[in-house]
Amino acid sequence: MNRIKIIAIFVLFSIFEKNIAQEYKDFIFSKEINYELTPSQKESEEAVLKYFYSTQYTVSDDEDGQYIFAHTARWINSDKAIKENNKVYLAASENTNYLFQKARVIKSNGEIVELEKGDIKEGVYEENEQKYYYFALEGLEKGSIIETATYRKQRPNYYGSLINLQEDVIRYDQQFELICPDYLEFAFKSINNAPVVKEDTAASEWNRWMISIDSVAAVLRQPTMFDNVVKQGVLYKINRNLAKNTGDLTSYGNASRNVYANLYPEYSKSELKQISKIGKELNLKNMEGDLKKIKGIENYLKSNFQVVESPNPDLAKIDFIVEQKAANSTGITRLHLALLDIAEVKNEIVLTTDRTEIRFDPKFEAYLFLDNYLIYFPKENIFLAPDEKYLRAPIVPSEWMHNNGLFIKTVEVGDVVMPIGEVKFIDALPYSMSSDDIEVNIDFAEDIAQPNIKFQKTSSGYTAQFFQPYFHLMDEEAIKNAKKAMVKMVNEEMEADEVELENTGVNDFGSKPFIYRFETKEHSFIERAGEDYLFKLGLLIGPQMEMYQEKKRQFDVESENSRRYTRLIKFNVPAGYEIKNIDDLKISYKFGESEDINLLFNSDYIVEGNEVTVTSEEYYTEIIYPKERFEEYQKVINAAADFNKIVLVLQKK
Repeated sequence: MNRIKIIAIFVLFSIFEKNIAQEYKDFIFSKEINYELTPSQKESEEAVLKYFYSTQYTVSDDEDGQYIFAHTARWINSDKAIKENNKVYLAASENTNYLFQKARVIKSNGEIVELEKGDIKEGVYEENEQKYYYFALEGLEKGSIIETATYRKQRPNYYGSLINLQEDVIRYDQQFELICPDYLEFAFKSINNAPVVKEDTAASEWNRWMISIDSVAAVLRQPTMFDNVVKQGVLYKINRNLAKNTGDLTSYGNASRNVYANLYPEYSKSELKQISKIGKELNLKNMEGDLKKIKGIENYLKSNFQVVESPNPDLAKIDFIVEQKAANSTGITRLHLALLDIAEVKNEIVLTTDRTEIRFDPKFEAYLFLDNYLIYFPKENIFLAPDEKYLRAPIVPSEWMHNNGLFIKTVEVGDVVMPIGEVKFIDALPYSMSSDDIEVNIDFAEDIAQPNIKFQKTSSGYTAQFFQPYFHLMDEEAIKNAKKAMVKMVNEEMEADEVELENTGVNDFGSKPFIYRFETKEHSFIERAGEDYLFKLGLLIGPQMEMYQEKKRQFDVESENSRRYTRLIKFNVPAGYEIKNIDDLKISYKFGESEDINLLFNSDYIVEGNEVTVTSEEYYTEIIYPKERFEEYQKVINAAADFNKIVLVLQKK
């Protein structure tokens, strides 16, 4: 959701009324089958034979518009392709913004089946009971071509868009065009090695920019990557209005002033009273230290107010928020900032993207990057996500970090407060803040075949985010099920009567580690083999990911966050037995520059009498590793999986 409050753009553009003909409104499919496939295309399981995307801006005194026409033809030649493409999804409802939605199937024998309005079917998403509409392509067979065409009108988006030119199958004959009145100029940036946009110099009554691509390779889906951010694409935005002699229309200077005005509105007396009342309730004036004030404000607001995804302007008004105990993103951010002002805590507003969907480009100022609110505290060098109810500073969504953002600070010039924006990098949290630590004690003294196990797991940062923030919301039955699930996460065959939890309070996440521990004899880590016993020690660290791939790595390795894992396993060797293969516990992979090791798996052991202490450490200090280092990353990942497979032989002397 774009966070910039846009002034009606038609005021800027309506000096001339120069409508461009809606070029594609009368589109019909060709009666002739005009797709001649090459031998290599025919051999492929799936391919896009044609992809045409046109976006057209029109301006008039009555209404601005943006018309988008898309025409595709997709080759279907495998059971997988049939399964994945047997539905053509349509608009969420019979929306008048869609002027038409068409589809047809060209079968291998040349028969053409064109779908009509009466062929539209309705489905319901189970998770939210929302309806959806689609064409069911019944009888789809290998060697078919699915052809679709859509034409829709929307409110014009001038301030920044992205069109992707790549997907997970190869595309042929691809074209993109943007058409607008001749007094408007757009700026473009090609990303991920996409071709450069060219201006159509032959157009005289309008401006037209375009890209033509014969073919573009498929994005190969491989582990530990985010598909959307590696695709070739084009960013575009309005740049100049020659009729008004105005330029730089999407500058971050303008954006910074708009954002600041939106988050620091002129409050009414009643609203100021409500803000002051909360400040007094928190006793902000007497709190010592900025960090304590930051935590106090965040904990109070996130514990007492619901955050609702809604553009309803009432949810951004302080009186309404306090009365209803609910706010939207803008409203809860306003309340945070107002209380931080009372507390006299210096801060900066930050806007950024989810880098797993679209990276914030520091050299292309466009409002599509201004999507998520953060508050930055320079003195503490931490961030707070005001509308993420279950996160606590310094933990914010990892996808918003290791990314650029627009930082907006204020400077005072006389009596005037001026917002100043600057694009800066949002550093990710260090790997040490997202740690997963296991301690296990195994006692063979009473029973070799079924030893007693004491297990404890301590999680912090992002490794704790899937459990810790939610326990205060659970009833007794839900907590019981969660405890059972945590035991099963170690091993499916484990059972434990009692599971002890620590630090499950509403405000503990981000401040205290989440700990759970249990003791059990109900497990399957020991197996008898004649007079000997097999001790499946590696299974005690829980299931581990394995990473293998046949094809060459296409893109860099990218994770949500950096992280560390430590394991400490202690056990006593049963009397009359010895460990036949104890050196199997020694595994070591270290990669990096000299003392700066940023990829590591290292396991070792110490024997003191009949006591064995096994340690392992695994860490990934970086978010992104270049594809040239994929084999190193793979070795460390697989080392943990190899440790997981270790079975010690307790051999009778």
